[in-house]
Amino acid sequence: MDSPRVFDTVSIIFNPNSTGDAPKLASELYEQLGELLPDETDIRLQPTEHAVHAIDLSRDAAAVGNTLVVSVSGDGGYNEGSTA
Repeated sequence: MDSPRVFDTVSIIFNPNSTGDAPKLASELYEQLGELLPDETDIRLQPTEHAVHAIDLSRDAAAVGNTLVVSVSGDGGYNEGSTA
């Protein structure tokens, strides 16, 4: 049996201005992961600040290495579009 994957960092990305409960859901996930994961796991709450910011946050998080990126949405889905 394989051991479960362990991540060094978990980045929880959410829109603080979501029309749903994204901030609350992200906070709850943060707390739950803090109870379940080893103490050395770096768990980060990362609110977006503007359009396409989630893309930048995800790219930066993934560049570090052994990172899990989680997108939290409170309104049914997460869509980060770009006009560029």
